[in-house]
Amino acid sequence: MKSTSLARIYLVFLLVVGGIFLPHPPASAHSPTSYFTAGKWPTSQVISYGINIGFPTGSWRSRLVEAKDQWNNSASTGEPKIYWYLADDVNHGSAGDPCGISGFNTAAIFWNDLDYLGSNWVAATRLCPQTLNSTIYNFTIEFDSTRSNWYSGNADNPGGNVDFWSVATHEFGHALGFWEHIPESDGACPDDSTRATMCPSTYLGTERQRTVSPHDVHTFDAAY
Repeated sequence: MKSTSLARIYLVFLLVVGGIFLPHPPASAHSPTSYFTAGKWPTSQVISYGINIGFPTGSWRSRLVEAKDQWNNSASTGEPKIYWYLADDVNHGSAGDPCGISGFNTAAIFWNDLDYLGSNWVAATRLCPQTLNSTIYNFTIEFDSTRSNWYSGNADNPGGNVDFWSVATHEFGHALGFWEHIPESDGACPDDSTRATMCPSTYLGTERQRTVSPHDVHTFDAAY
């Protein structure tokens, strides 16, 4: 994600195909095929992931569980779900290369300094599809370890902070294949409590995108 103002943090993510990072444009259409452009997981896939060494404990990990469960609890028959089966606090490989992590369906969550991607990034999701627009078989998510204004609690977000739970729910959406953002101009992205999780930005000092909206769920359902 890249910060472009004091009011909002913009969400940015990368697709990995053959070791090349491909930034993507924002979505311009409103159909599921336009949002799931990086491919999809196999039907009814149970997705395993682990937490890499160095990720903070306590409330941070609780928010990860709550974020993935937003999608799991809304999933219908045949849709992928994310579970927590792999070993934690071990070296899961390189966040920059989900295709290089050993094995099928061995995704990982990282706590890294994201300055190597550019200034003001707060998170980055990468997918490994077998080919572009094909089957996804791995993902990595990195959260910026150097950011001082994260809020990892589950109460009201103090002003000026980036809500970790909201960002995590958003990034898990990308990990599930919801690759393109809902356009900012869409009615699902108002500046209020009904704002969809998969809108392209999150407002500082808010916690609006912790839970998936009906628009998020309907698009996810239609894709799978």
